[in-house]
Amino acid sequence: MRLASLVCLVLLSLAGPAFAVTNPFSYSVQDFSIPERGIGDDFEDGSLGSDWFNTFGTAAEGGGGVTFSDPGQSGFLDPLNVDSDSSGISGFNSVLNNGGSFTATSIWLPEVPAPGTSYTMALGSFDLGSNLTSISIGISNTLTSVANRLDGTGFFAGLQVNMLQITRDASNQVTSFDVSSNPFVEGDIAGAILLMIAFDDLTNEVQASYSLDNGTTTNAFAPVNWTFPGGSFSLLGTSTVPEPSTALLVMVGLAGIALRRR
Repeated sequence: MRLASLVCLVLLSLAGPAFAVTNPFSYSVQDFSIPERGIGDDFEDGSLGSDWFNTFGTAAEGGGGVTFSDPGQSGFLDPLNVDSDSSGISGFNSVLNNGGSFTATSIWLPEVPAPGTSYTMALGSFDLGSNLTSISIGISNTLTSVANRLDGTGFFAGLQVNMLQITRDASNQVTSFDVSSNPFVEGDIAGAILLMIAFDDLTNEVQASYSLDNGTTTNAFAPVNWTFPGGSFSLLGTSTVPEPSTALLVMVGLAGIALRRR
């Protein structure tokens, strides 16, 4: 991956003060469910349940959903000097190995992300050595100037659906990173956004998929290996400053923060 080495450097330092005002954002998720586990949340009772053990930034339930907006939890990405905000929730632990296959689905309002922002569902798990592996799928909008600065070609500019796999060691250092991206145009959003993460208990693989038209059409990324014993989910929105930030980088970094904060 052309960005792998650069992104690994960026994600080495995520905590710290924010020095600039980030872009406004407001994204809403209407439902989260894992039918095979008999758990989920339709976000209709006006308050987040105890299964969401961590709330950060501005996350408010109401009107049949939960909305993530600014101001969020500030972050700082070195060495690109990127300020960011993230708001979200995490929880719903699920046994991954020997507990049966399942598919987690989050349903979002059909919103086109503003430049420099994104919304994401992530799954994170620790191994016995306290390494955190997270797999996330999200909708992002990256500025052309930012994409050009990162890889010289602008490959990641504009609207993208991203599937990211990242591993951090016990000191939060990035040890591996991979990303797959599918571009789309605003007109492709023709209904609710479905973000899905499926676990195959027989093959120990996770596959991320998505729909931009309320499930009429589904697109899937290639499955990846997943052998750790347990995990938890996060839902979040993020925002970054116009220069030199990128929603892609912040989506990975802050998803990791959300999953580790417990």
